[in-house]
Amino acid sequence: MVEEEEKTVLLVFDEKLTEQSKVLLKGIRECLTGQVLIYCIVSANVDDRQKAELLKLAKIIDLRLNIVEEISPWGEFASQARSPIAYQKFLWELLIHNLPGKLLYLDIDIVPMRNFDELFGFEFREAFAAVALDDRISRKFRRWNKTANGGVVVFNTKIWLIEDLTEIVIKFIDSSTKSSLYADLVLNKIYYDRWNKLNSKYNCTYAKTFQFSYLRMRHSISLVHFMGPRKPWKTSLATPFNSHIIKTFKRRQGEVAEILNSLK
Repeated sequence: MVEEEEKTVLLVFDEKLTEQSKVLLKGIRECLTGQVLIYCIVSANVDDRQKAELLKLAKIIDLRLNIVEEISPWGEFASQARSPIAYQKFLWELLIHNLPGKLLYLDIDIVPMRNFDELFGFEFREAFAAVALDDRISRKFRRWNKTANGGVVVFNTKIWLIEDLTEIVIKFIDSSTKSSLYADLVLNKIYYDRWNKLNSKYNCTYAKTFQFSYLRMRHSISLVHFMGPRKPWKTSLATPFNSHIIKTFKRRQGEVAEILNSLK
C-alpha cells in the first residue's frame, strides 16, 4: 500500500491575527484528509504563550505544526510598509527545510467550506497557481483576468527555485519606494500572467456570495475569501444565501475556545 503524501500548508500572521489563525487551523483540519503539516511564519511580536496555544491546538486536532519567526532580508522599506508580515509568504525557501513539491498558502481571512485535497494533486509547470478574482469589484479593473489574487496560492516549489523567484522578490521589494506596496502587486510584478489559473471555487470572495451567479456554484465552493473590511470575526453582512459561511466560522471559533479552555 502506497503511503499518502503529507499535505503542506503555509500561514503567515502577526500577533493581531493569532486568534483568527486558530480558527483557520480548525477549518483546514475539517476540509483536508490525511496527514497535514502546517508552517506558520509569525511576527516577532507573537509571544511564547500564543505559540504554545497554537501547538497544543494543532496536536489535539491532529495537525503537525511548525512555527518559525519572520526574517527581514530587505532594508528600511519593510518597516514602512502597510503590512510587512504579508511579504513573508514569498520567503518560504529561506525558512522551510525539506520542501514539498506543492506548498499551499492561505490568507488568515480564508474560510474553508469544503474539501480542497485536489489543490495538492494536480500538475502544472508554472511557479505557482492562483485565482483571478471575478467578483463585481475585481472586474472593474481592465486586466482583472490576468491578475493573480494572493489569498490562495499553490507554489510549485521546484519551478520557483529554478527561476530563483525568492531573490527576485527580495530585490523588487528592497528597491521599492512605495509604502503602499501590497503583496499581490509583488506576486504579479514578478510573474505577470504566466501563472496557472485555478478554478474560482478555490478562492471565492465573500462579496461574490451576494451575487446571483453564486447560487449556481454555492455547493461547490471550497474556500471563501473575506477580502477588505468584512471579516468573519467581525459583524458581517449576511443573507439567507451566505449566512452558513459566517455560522461555520463562528462554530469553529466556539469549538477552538472550548478545546483551549479544557486545557487550563
